[in-house]
Amino acid sequence: MITLICITLKLGISATFLICGGNEMIKKLDIRNLDMRIKIEKLQKESYLVEARLINYFKIPGLIEDEKKLVESQEIFYGYIIDDQLLGIISYKLLNNIIDIHRLAILPNHFNKGIATSLIKNIEKLEIKTQKIIVSTGKKNYPACKLYEKLGYIKINETIIEDNLIINNYEKIL
Repeated sequence: MITLICITLKLGISATFLICGGNEMIKKLDIRNLDMRIKIEKLQKESYLVEARLINYFKIPGLIEDEKKLVESQEIFYGYIIDDQLLGIISYKLLNNIIDIHRLAILPNHFNKGIATSLIKNIEKLEIKTQKIIVSTGKKNYPACKLYEKLGYIKINETIIEDNLIINNYEKIL
């Protein structure tokens, strides 16, 4: 059972939680918090190292940037948490009623457990005024391509970044 809960705390700060059942939840992450930025940086480096090996390209932004770049990104971050452990993140920007997913990273020992699917479905439900979602991933990142296609994303084109890197661009009309 999945329940969406919006809470306004005593300090007037609102928090959104998607309760997935048991001891797991998806919640908005505060990237202004240094400890959170360090957790996100560590998680995405572990995750993107797997992707870098798949696509044979080691200059993926999430792999080489530091925690300070997270704040500068102005992205909205959500995390998948079990027992206070951050297992996955998704980040995006909202532009003209379009969700542009910038990051989707899961700790490698938690791949294939539905975490990425839960994170994507969460933002699809939260951002109800959006018209479409766009996302890009390495053409050779077969697990990610398969996931997006399974969730109804359509490959619209490819972008050649460098000789050895081709990016698949996907969209989903909501």
